[in-house]
Amino acid sequence: MRIAMLQMDVAEGDKERNIRHAFDLLEEAASSADVLVMPELWTIGYNFHDFKNRVTRPGDGLLERLSSFAAYHHVTLEAGTLPIEKEGAVKNTGLLFGPDGRIRAHYSKRHLFYGYLEAQLMVPGSHLMNTEIGGVWTGMAVCYEFYFPKMWRKMAKAGTTLVLAPASWPKVHLSQWDVLTRAIENGMCICAVNMVGTYHGVQLGGHSRFIDPVGNLEVEGDLEEHIYYADYDEVKYKDLGKQLKKLGMLIVQDQVWNRVIRNKANGRRTWLYVDEFHRFFSNQYAAAQFKDIYKRARKYGLGVTGITQNVEEILDLQDAREMLSNSDFLMLLSQNSTDADALCELLTLSEEQRQYFTGVLPGQGLMKIGSAYVPFDGRIPAGGDLYRLYSTTFQEGK
Repeated sequence: MRIAMLQMDVAEGDKERNIRHAFDLLEEAASSADVLVMPELWTIGYNFHDFKNRVTRPGDGLLERLSSFAAYHHVTLEAGTLPIEKEGAVKNTGLLFGPDGRIRAHYSKRHLFYGYLEAQLMVPGSHLMNTEIGGVWTGMAVCYEFYFPKMWRKMAKAGTTLVLAPASWPKVHLSQWDVLTRAIENGMCICAVNMVGTYHGVQLGGHSRFIDPVGNLEVEGDLEEHIYYADYDEVKYKDLGKQLKKLGMLIVQDQVWNRVIRNKANGRRTWLYVDEFHRFFSNQYAAAQFKDIYKRARKYGLGVTGITQNVEEILDLQDAREMLSNSDFLMLLSQNSTDADALCELLTLSEEQRQYFTGVLPGQGLMKIGSAYVPFDGRIPAGGDLYRLYSTTFQEGK
């Protein structure tokens, strides 16, 4: 799905000029895109002088022209936002026209900007938008709403994977144009379309952006008027969960390390238990981070315990083999003969030591404690409360 982003140069307060210019840009973009996205309040250029005479009302012709344009060119048109008056109240409203010209969805800005006249002259909206465009669940947010992460999280939970975000973001606050964070933390694409020009003596910031769910900046504008194009690739994002899983593993490990540092500063030890820890080695970046934590553990009062039944995967990876061979404590439970041979080679174990963890009963095995090896028999008699507590046999679970 190809998206045209109209980073429009607006003339503040000149509604008729802005409308003429907008349709020129729309005509230019229509043949090259499936979806067209405009900026926030492009008819008035975010200028609220003589506001009542410049609002958009049903029946004044503009909405009909936008509808006819979408139907004639057979495109989906997200008409930025317009100051639409209905029943005496004006809302900062985005309209989504389908290829048949009908309004498929609408969204009114819920968080109005209090730093200027917007919040005084308009009424906030009350609901989020989540609608389907070409099979893609799409939401909308407007400008200032990048500061409100909860609404983005609600869209993500509702299944939104693409957010169209018209804006009138000023150049002076470009450092806070936080499109990247919202995309990554919610696993969604964001198409943020800003204006250029000036309003009330303030230069608008441009720099429209299309960012994918893992933070890749597919499109970034400058301070000039342009029509930018971006592609939403349904196939590329089909396995997004797997991509985000890698990122999630890095984030989790980073949080763990931050806790270790805080505990050290407070004179506390940290005990980290990682079940199925072979999974950390499925990605080279997560593996490198985990290995780094493991190497620094002792100096920071951290005890790391990895638990896995998939020793075969561990033995196939050099980083994991080094961790095993350098561990002060190992508990080797029953292994098949192939894995037992590999462990004996890695740990320099004798044939006698091998027999304690090869084909033995559940609860039996061999422990390595420092340089010593100790066979153990930790079987628990069946039938008791302790057995029921520790048993991992599916048929015995309650």
